[in-house]
Amino acid sequence: MPLERVLKIASALFVVLLCSALFAVYVLHQRARANIRLAEQNHIFLELTHELTESSRQLTQAVRLYTVTQKAEYEARFWNIFRQRSGEIPRPEKCAVSPGVTISLLNLLQQYAPSQNDYALVHRAFVLSEKLVEIEKQAMDAAKGIQDKNGTVIHGEPDWEHARFLVFSPVYQNWQKEILDPLQNSLIQVRRKYSNYISDEYHYTSIITTIFIGILIFILLIIFFISLYIRNKYIIPFNRIIQFSTNIMKGQVDKRCTESSSFEAENLSQSFNFLLDKLEEEKNRSSTDALTHLYNRRYYDKKLQELREDQEESHPVFSLLSIDIDFFKKINDTFGHVYGDEVLKSFALILKECSRSDDLLARVGGEEFVILAHGDSNQAYQLAERIRKAVEERLILPDCRAVTCSIGIAQYRSGMELAILQGNADNALYQAKQNGRNRVCISQCL
Repeated sequence: MPLERVLKIASALFVVLLCSALFAVYVLHQRARANIRLAEQNHIFLELTHELTESSRQLTQAVRLYTVTQKAEYEARFWNIFRQRSGEIPRPEKCAVSPGVTISLLNLLQQYAPSQNDYALVHRAFVLSEKLVEIEKQAMDAAKGIQDKNGTVIHGEPDWEHARFLVFSPVYQNWQKEILDPLQNSLIQVRRKYSNYISDEYHYTSIITTIFIGILIFILLIIFFISLYIRNKYIIPFNRIIQFSTNIMKGQVDKRCTESSSFEAENLSQSFNFLLDKLEEEKNRSSTDALTHLYNRRYYDKKLQELREDQEESHPVFSLLSIDIDFFKKINDTFGHVYGDEVLKSFALILKECSRSDDLLARVGGEEFVILAHGDSNQAYQLAERIRKAVEERLILPDCRAVTCSIGIAQYRSGMELAILQGNADNALYQAKQNGRNRVCISQCL
């Protein structure tokens, strides 16, 4: 039987078995997802019950500190916790459940309660907690001199003694114990019930899923490698190389040939890749400055000519920035050429960071750089100032002096010769140096 026919039959059998296995995995996955969703809901419910206990504790702590210290920060803390809990303001971003959402804690408990019985149990605890909050609010009102007589709110003098009495008296502590103990008991029952459930459910799901998937993968791997061996050994490697060579003839030289398990095909692939790497290396070397990894003068001249042709056709506006590092020779003489090279590399990095993605940066001389920037001279001036300030702030010599640069700008006008454009930029750079360096000048020539 021809090899190609054998491969087709083996592939068809593999597809059938794979589909059957995937269907079984899908059924198991759906069941696991349902269990995990329930477990996650229970976990969220436990987080909310913990938040109920914690908010009650924080409210008591805040009102007590306020009545003792009379500091406004504790008053603000009390009302902030109260309003978040009541759903009057958004919940804090650090909350584990619904951060930034404006919703009351009671509504969240109702939303995530796994059953009505669980919600009823927690609701009773919440009602007990609210009774304690009412006493604490009375203490806050007393500290503000607010009294409620027969439904009429009267503002008088602050009664700190009464406020402290409300939250520190034996009567309050007895109320607190009568309220918090049932609250804690209710929440402990809920947590105990669902902590065990979550742990058992995750453990059960993990074991069943791992065993089933392990067996399934083992069977599939046996079938897969039997069929894959023949295809990979004789057909796929050479088909890949044929397609790769076809792409090279079409000019697609940016990709590399994938190595295969076949010895002959692998050697052939490596030969292709080696030649392409050499071509790519030569291409980059011919257009890139080796030290700064910016474009070199050859590439810059080519792109400048293309940009001028585009300008004549579609009239895009662009400007030329001629940049020179001030006193760079003195830096080389003082600190050495190795340090000077580091300055050039750091300077090039700043140019990249300050420039836009569509700007073209090139090193055209020792310390001379150019930028072809889209936009008029005013936009180019903003870019130049950004570069000048960044260089002055970030490039510091060992003697604590700042490295500075001078920049000349010339805007291209329709029909302008490139030599004139470059001359205008160089003249503006010369003017910047004549005016004291570390500045930007725009050419006024048309």
